[in-house]
Amino acid sequence: VARTVARRAERDFAALAHREAVPQYGLPYLNRLSDLLFILCRVLNLAMGQEETLWQRDKADTRKLSAQFIKLESALKFDANQGRK
Repeated sequence: VARTVARRAERDFAALAHREAVPQYGLPYLNRLSDLLFILCRVLNLAMGQEETLWQRDKADTRKLSAQFIKLESALKFDANQGRK
């Protein structure tokens, strides 16, 4: 549940970044928080002897996410170049 909330916050932050200036490290922070929660879940599952469910990447989804990331990165660079944080 915690990772779901962190991922939602990351998506909301990204959407906000398209509308107004946001702190430069907000999105990377939320992304790393989500990563940490994911790893903690894996460690706990391992400690409890649970089998791991492997994820298979869909190439179409990867291209879509890459395009969204490039748009967000451009928006953040634009804000940084304007001197806003």
